[in-house]
Amino acid sequence: MQPERSIATILFTDIVGSTERAAKLGDRGWRELRGQHHAIVREELGRWGGREVSEAGDGFLSLFDNPAQAILSAASIRDRVLELGLEVRCGVHMGEVERSTDGSLGGIALHIGARVAAEAGAGDVLVSSAVRDVEAGSGFGFEDRGRHELKGVPRHWRLFAVTGVPQEVVPPRRLPWIKRVPRRLSTGAIAFAALLGLAGLYVVIQDRGRTFIPPPAIAGAAPGIAVLPFTMRGEGLEIWREGMVDLLSTGLDGAAGLRAISSRTVMARWQERVSGAQTVDLPTTLEVANAAGARYAIVGSAVAIGPDVRLVVDAYDIDTGKRLGQAQVEGAPDDVLALCDRLAVEALAIILEKGEGEIPRIDLASVMSDTTAAVRAYLEGEVHFRHFDVVAAEKAYKRAVEADSTFALAHYRLTNVYWWGEIGNATLIADHARRAVQLADQLPARQALLAQAVHALLHQTVDAVGPLRQAVRTYPDDAEAWYILGETLYHVPAAWATAEEIDQVFERAVELDPRNLQYLRHYVEFAWHFHADSAVAAGRLGMFERVAPRHLFTRAGRLAFDLAFGDGLGKEGAMAELRSEEDTPVVEDVSLFLVHPRYASLQPVMRLLYERGNDSRRRASASRLFHSNAFWYGRLREALPHLDDPAMSAGRRAEAAYRAYVLGLPIPEETLELALDSALIDSITSMRTVFHAGAFAADRGRWSDHADAIAVLQQRAERALGEADSIIGLFWAGGAVALEGYGLWRQGQPTPALPMLEDPHALGYPWWVVRLWLGQLYQELGRLRDAERVYRSHTYYGKGRLSTKPLSQRQLGKIYEQLEEYDRAMEAYEYFAHYWRDADPELQPMVEEARQAAIRLRGLRRE
Repeated sequence: MQPERSIATILFTDIVGSTERAAKLGDRGWRELRGQHHAIVREELGRWGGREVSEAGDGFLSLFDNPAQAILSAASIRDRVLELGLEVRCGVHMGEVERSTDGSLGGIALHIGARVAAEAGAGDVLVSSAVRDVEAGSGFGFEDRGRHELKGVPRHWRLFAVTGVPQEVVPPRRLPWIKRVPRRLSTGAIAFAALLGLAGLYVVIQDRGRTFIPPPAIAGAAPGIAVLPFTMRGEGLEIWREGMVDLLSTGLDGAAGLRAISSRTVMARWQERVSGAQTVDLPTTLEVANAAGARYAIVGSAVAIGPDVRLVVDAYDIDTGKRLGQAQVEGAPDDVLALCDRLAVEALAIILEKGEGEIPRIDLASVMSDTTAAVRAYLEGEVHFRHFDVVAAEKAYKRAVEADSTFALAHYRLTNVYWWGEIGNATLIADHARRAVQLADQLPARQALLAQAVHALLHQTVDAVGPLRQAVRTYPDDAEAWYILGETLYHVPAAWATAEEIDQVFERAVELDPRNLQYLRHYVEFAWHFHADSAVAAGRLGMFERVAPRHLFTRAGRLAFDLAFGDGLGKEGAMAELRSEEDTPVVEDVSLFLVHPRYASLQPVMRLLYERGNDSRRRASASRLFHSNAFWYGRLREALPHLDDPAMSAGRRAEAAYRAYVLGLPIPEETLELALDSALIDSITSMRTVFHAGAFAADRGRWSDHADAIAVLQQRAERALGEADSIIGLFWAGGAVALEGYGLWRQGQPTPALPMLEDPHALGYPWWVVRLWLGQLYQELGRLRDAERVYRSHTYYGKGRLSTKPLSQRQLGKIYEQLEEYDRAMEAYEYFAHYWRDADPELQPMVEEARQAAIRLRGLRRE
């Protein structure tokens, strides 16, 4: 019988320095002390719902239903054994545990949990990234302890130390001078895995290893200063509660060598620790500043004094908890920018112990608006956007722009709302992005950089990649900078980012702002598209669900989880629900979760979409998805009939047919000719059709048709640019450049072809085929490392971005073999052979070739 599998949280505890203590006390004394230790451990396990699995000498292995219980139990054990003069190390991991028929436990998760505990120091409660992901945002504090190589476990793992819990169980260890206020344990901390009753195959959670990501407090970054929400006394002042965080942070950023912690990060840490409008004591307030990565904190209040307002701030040193001094200003609310300027200068003078004359001038009006109504509307929009109420945020920012058409920050925020807020109006995104760049001299330095980066991203250029990487080093606390970097690496092919890099960047954005749905959405998608792992998917989807339990994306994720990782009943239930589901976006999102080769067996989901063809949009999407999924797994016979589906557009048909052809798959000649007929090259045909028909013409030596295709692309580009639609214009122009370069290569001129195929705009659309050409050309020129970079960037999946991953792995196997990197070559060949094992009979020779290559390399490695 197969072992029973289930998701559980694993806790290992162990006494530190037991051998030395036993030698000092003697056998009898040590037995008594150890007995007291064991009694405490068992009492705390019972208190928090743990189940003792085994006791081996000085340590315990226990299982819990969710990570919150395990962490609280570990923290309680750690503190209570201190009374005995003992210290323990604790390790917590979540994963799939196998229970055999004889009751014994096994599985890789147990080994990982043991290794996590082994990395812990005296007094540490160390958790894996899987546990941290599930409990992010639920009130626990975590400190990044970096990447570790766990003995006997594949890859490197990120580990985190628990620094605080959401009730009075463990005093905070980073801030010993703070007395924590009791708080109720958030029920949202319950693991998503337990909610769903998960079953599925556990794949080792791979730590993402930060290639260029600094920790929250990076060496070399300027000291951080956090402005906390103000306390308000008086009517009409509520807008300044968070508004002062925005205004003072903007004014202080970069002044006198200090770095203002992003107001979004400060408010994210605030929301984690403060419930609603509760009164907050000073220790909690300073704890928020510390958690945000600040060295200094500004704690303030606003008091109505007749028609005027008095603003008072106290400055604190976070390291010592010492109050450095107080500053205050008073004046009319309409003069709030001038008041903030004076207040910021006085606060800096206190912190830096300098006279006001030695502090640089601060002029908020130069980067905000001199219209009070515009400023108030903008600050209102900031509050709404932080809570991801994009509809209310859009209205507020629009009022700001209506009050002051030159308000650059409001234009920049409207770009964010229309794009990240999923309102999705391409014209408005482009308009406000362009306006923000035109007014960049009226933006704060940080926002000017980000506005330029967004503009570059919209135009699919790599211009912003270098500045953005520098920005996240300079502003390691800025979630927005991390997210824009992630979007750029994800959406701009010429950035040549790998899935590991992109996942790391989105992870950092989510760490800083775990309630932002757009950040979370990409983070969840990567759990499916890149990791394809049940525990990672459960943890990340649980984070999204806590923020938006009724969101369509949450419903789609739950259904996809049951389909991918559930048992037989779970899969049947999900399919039944899909059949009755009325919301097309939910059904489509389920399908788009399941694009990794691991989910190749879930073709019935795609078929279900296809069969429910009464909705033309759904039918077209289903046909495309069904075709694509069958194609990527080498089932060409299943895919080809969908090319005849009337719901599939001519452009999609041309793209699909050429994709099969260029990869050397046996697509019938009549299918190619029908989909890629040169007669389709005219001024009204879609971009996809023109581009692929022109490429096919070059392959067949029809140079007149190839030239016609380039001419049409250029004409379309000029027309779009003339209509001020620069984004679409650049896509058309990039297609023309790529097609011209491909033609030169096919005519035996690789040297002049190369820069054309490397052009960032040429890679922008349609990205996959140009990237494939470029990889092949690099191989032909012997530039194997460049070819490796190209094919590695194919090895991840995204919404609307199905890649050639298995076929790219086949190419990578050949490249690594030439480079004599035999382990990597063997891994790539085995990957391809595994995911193409059910390919069509005529494609099986490719599969067998890969299998034999892996066997041959395994033999070489033994030698």
